[in-house]
Amino acid sequence: MIMLIHITGWVLFCAAIALLIAVALLMQWLGGFLVTRDVLVRDFTLLDLELASTEMEIDNTLKGIAQLEPATAGKVGRSLKGILYADFLFMPAAYGAIFIACMKVAWKMPESGQVYFSILGWLQVAAWISDIVENIYLLNKTGKIRNGIAGALLPFSMYQRLAVVKWGCSLLGVVSTLSALLYFWISGWYRGESLGYLLVIVAELAIFAVLMRMVKKPGNAWRAAVHQ
Repeated sequence: MIMLIHITGWVLFCAAIALLIAVALLMQWLGGFLVTRDVLVRDFTLLDLELASTEMEIDNTLKGIAQLEPATAGKVGRSLKGILYADFLFMPAAYGAIFIACMKVAWKMPESGQVYFSILGWLQVAAWISDIVENIYLLNKTGKIRNGIAGALLPFSMYQRLAVVKWGCSLLGVVSTLSALLYFWISGWYRGESLGYLLVIVAELAIFAVLMRMVKKPGNAWRAAVHQ
């Protein structure tokens, strides 16, 4: 039973990474069509909206979309909504992968380590919920600004706290887990069959790196034309 759980955990982790990569490629392709007018036409990303220091930054970016040519504004608006909706698929893959990795590390730890990594794993639920609310906030604000309505779903201070929870929990989980896995690797404290799954993950990341260059090309060409 223990071996079954061990193998299932690796399979689920590889599947989560595969889904994460597939959705990330879709989001990268859509992100190639994100521009706004802020005096001049400039590019922006979803991260620019998520890590904005003031609500005015978000408002100016979204209002700038409406100032573009109608056809361009429509394409940008559809791409932004597509990224936000695709992000709902990215979330379970990303936080699920971190959760699985934390739990697998916890099983190899002494009692204090088990508690720490188990808590880190379950904190990904808080990160996931925060990310969901963040996306709903941006979708709501995008719709309101497009219709000329002021206000937001949440106070901006709450939006910033959600970002802290999301990034804090996920980054702490990733850094802690990678540090523990590196220790296991150096000390030779791992199962031989785990290497096969490691090769699968490396292959997935290699494919991702190759495809990433390909999906950027349409957006790069489109943005170059818009900037002219």
